[in-house]
Amino acid sequence: FSEPDPEDCVIDEYVSQLAEHRNQLWEHGLIVQRPPLDLKIHKVKPGDWILIKVWKEETLKPNWEGPCLVLLTTETAVRTAERGWTHASRIKGPVTRPHWKVISTPGDTKITLTR
Repeated sequence: FSEPDPEDCVIDEYVSQLAEHRNQLWEHGLIVQRPPLDLKIHKVKPGDWILIKVWKEETLKPNWEGPCLVLLTTETAVRTAERGWTHASRIKGPVTRPHWKVISTPGDTKITLTR
């Protein structure tokens, strides 16, 4: 190890002074940090069911996948159990989860499923 170059000393001093000046500006309120969004762009809560838009639209296939269970939310995105994080512009919901009703009679092997 040897002595640092004089140019490095000048740069180190400049960077430290720049950081100190930035801290002073921040303390006086002249530099503001960006706060999180004040409003949500969706009305989804954890536990809701949503539909997620399919990335590649194909003919004769639905454009929405789901319903998917929401685990976490932020102001701009939701995390589902099935698909991970998804931006709020690609979701539809909250939607009701389809309830299936099973109708069968005793002694009969026929089962009827209805929504």
